[in-house]
Amino acid sequence: MTTHDDTDVVIRLEPWVASGSVRIRITDGYRQQLQSLLTEAHLDNTQALEHSAASAAMELISVTVSTPEFWEALGAAVVAFLKRHENKQVRVEISDRPLDLTGYSQADVERLMRVAAELHEQAAERRKRLIEQPPQE
Repeated sequence: MTTHDDTDVVIRLEPWVASGSVRIRITDGYRQQLQSLLTEAHLDNTQALEHSAASAAMELISVTVSTPEFWEALGAAVVAFLKRHENKQVRVEISDRPLDLTGYSQADVERLMRVAAELHEQAAERRKRLIEQPPQE
């Protein structure tokens, strides 16, 4: 996990292409607020459990990617969370890459999330093809 002393809250989105879900890691103590916003956006989500020392400072939510509009709804939920915490330094990451959302509109955030998801899916597809390649002699 990347840490910055001036960051109060971290939201890390981890798309899992093969499983059709997105894991969201969020700073301990903020999970219920974000889950409430995900539910309001009609996104199927659940608290997930993970047993590792690295995850101790973050809570985990699993969200099912059920419709093409998923990324727009997720963007709306993240924007609503950011608005609730305007007085805090919130960092959003996609697969451990920081995403600066300062000054972006909700539509911009939704578009950025769709693009990030597409890039993640392309990278996953490339990894899959590499794994499936027969060894070269």
